[in-house]
Amino acid sequence: MKIKKITSYLLFSKEHLISFFINVLPSHYISDRFLRAAVARFFGAKIGKGCDIKKTIRITNYHNIVIGDHTKIAEDTYLDSLGRITIGNNVTLGTHILFITGTHERGPHKHRCGPTYSQPISIEDGCWIAAGVLIGPGVTIGAGSIVSAGSVVLHSMPPDRLIAGNPARAIQVFE
Repeated sequence: MKIKKITSYLLFSKEHLISFFINVLPSHYISDRFLRAAVARFFGAKIGKGCDIKKTIRITNYHNIVIGDHTKIAEDTYLDSLGRITIGNNVTLGTHILFITGTHERGPHKHRCGPTYSQPISIEDGCWIAAGVLIGPGVTIGAGSIVSAGSVVLHSMPPDRLIAGNPARAIQVFE
């Protein structure tokens, strides 16, 4: 009996290929400060000057990304940009942050996961988002706020606040 050799081909989406090009660059000053942003701009992202983008960053729709000047993005950031994600000037993002713009309508009893839709996310100027934070659809983080590590932000927050918890809430006001 002759066994046929089956060859399979891996098909990658456009986003996977772009992510490969952005993340294949080594981690050093030139890649982090110039090259990753240049590749993202080439594919449609609007990125300001002086940004520092570490590897591994994953973006699903580059044309929905707007990043201001002098923003720092640490390792392992995921931007699910089905909807627009706007990150202001002088924002610092820690490691392992998830931005999720897509969600689903509630379906009927037999299939609760209904049709997909998206809502924008906005991080205003001067914010610091610590490690391991999830930011959900339709959220705006007010200017000058800090989101503490491990928080799950599902509702918009006012400016100049310390935000913490799951679900996150404003726990302190900054002067």
